[in-house]
Amino acid sequence: MVSTGKLVFLPCWSPKNVFMLWKSFLLVFLLKCDVSLGKIDTSIDCMDGGYPGRSTNLTCTLTGTVMYNGIYWLRPSAPEQVSHCNTDNTQCLTDVPGYTSVINSPTQITLIITSFNTATDAGEWRCIDGLDDKGLSSCNLTVQRGPVRGSITFSSTIRVEEGEDLTVNCSVDCNPPCNYSWILDNEEITSRPLLRLKDVNTNHDENVYECTVTNVALLTSISKIFMLTVTDAENMSAFTAGILSGLMIAIVLSVTCTVCWVLYKRKKLKKENDDGLNECTTKET
Repeated sequence: MVSTGKLVFLPCWSPKNVFMLWKSFLLVFLLKCDVSLGKIDTSIDCMDGGYPGRSTNLTCTLTGTVMYNGIYWLRPSAPEQVSHCNTDNTQCLTDVPGYTSVINSPTQITLIITSFNTATDAGEWRCIDGLDDKGLSSCNLTVQRGPVRGSITFSSTIRVEEGEDLTVNCSVDCNPPCNYSWILDNEEITSRPLLRLKDVNTNHDENVYECTVTNVALLTSISKIFMLTVTDAENMSAFTAGILSGLMIAIVLSVTCTVCWVLYKRKKLKKENDDGLNECTTKET
């Protein structure tokens, strides 16, 4: 190969192409920096709520890289900062007594509320990167309750005519929603709050159904009995007719007695007036 001593520029490395290549490289670099350093998403889970006086946990899951001041927990009142972790997510501090952050993994943190207080802990909780709402996530921490003993109600009457369908709703106030179980003769017939009976017949008469309600979060369970009475349609009609006849007889007797009493009082009053008049006539004579 013979050298001519001249500088040769290849077309692919022209100044214009080099400049365009540099711009592309810079753009990709900035985008990567934004994703890896500046963007953080959080996802908070309030679980099944909290019960007054009991320990309650919340979890915050991280996606991306913490860049600002670290993960902060804010409770509903104010909102107020109760705990925070460093940017490396290796250490957490308590800002308000009764709240402790535990690092489960580089991407998940658990906040432990030592004693749930409805006045300060019920409501919207926040998990954020720093205090500027970066990667803000929130959830509503509700109050666990129920079932209260004696609070079960049934939506249907206990008496039904033969051949009819019957639906009974077992209802109670629970949070989180309770589990239901209808039991007949020690066997569960449905795990829903609605008990549906089709074409009821006399074989169902005096059946004892038990509705059991359980709050799994609170480990609380109560039950209530529903005893079904099935009436024969013909006998029921005759029974109803007998009742109506009895009522009519009672009404007639009542009216008759009233009339007789009025006539008696009038007759007695007339007799007293006549006796008084005769007495006065005798004295004048």
